[in-house]
Amino acid sequence: MALDVPEGFAQASLSWMLTGDPEPMIVTFGVGTFADGDPSAMAELLADGWESEFGAPGTLDEYTFTGCRVSLQDTPSGPPVIGEASRSTVGTVTGTTLPQNCALLVRKNTGLGGRSGRGRMYFPPFAFPEADVSPTGFIGAPLTGIQTAMSAWLVSVSGMYLFHDEALSIAPTVVTSLTVDNRIATQRRRLR
Repeated sequence: MALDVPEGFAQASLSWMLTGDPEPMIVTFGVGTFADGDPSAMAELLADGWESEFGAPGTLDEYTFTGCRVSLQDTPSGPPVIGEASRSTVGTVTGTTLPQNCALLVRKNTGLGGRSGRGRMYFPPFAFPEADVSPTGFIGAPLTGIQTAMSAWLVSVSGMYLFHDEALSIAPTVVTSLTVDNRIATQRRRLR
């Protein structure tokens, strides 16, 4: 099912490459319009915000943050306007990474109740080595720092939104907080 981005909003995508994996790992989220509606400027600001919280010192050396792409829907119909911010930030944290089908689960919280008021993002496990994960999948010592950085990153986003299915007739909802799950998640499609 294709995502319908409402007029005046955008879908942002952060991307990483893992050494030895030919495919990028991508995380998407909704944003409101900022930076005078220039998608290239929006992408630059979002990439800068990410790097200020999770730059090279917050990333394993097997991951490279490759940037941000913004697809802005500035008209009711028609194609979105695209902006990109390329990066090539290689992590400096040493340690063996988890398999690429493992993920850092981050919950998007809003002021709405029920299932329609929540969302999720699955980040690659870029921020902690395998040694910091228990045999049952619980993240150890790095969890507190990751949560602090995710909360600070949300502030830098300038308005993250949760988009809803058109059938629900709910306007995009502001994400009020991010919660990092203390247990890793999996993405079956990422492991070939």
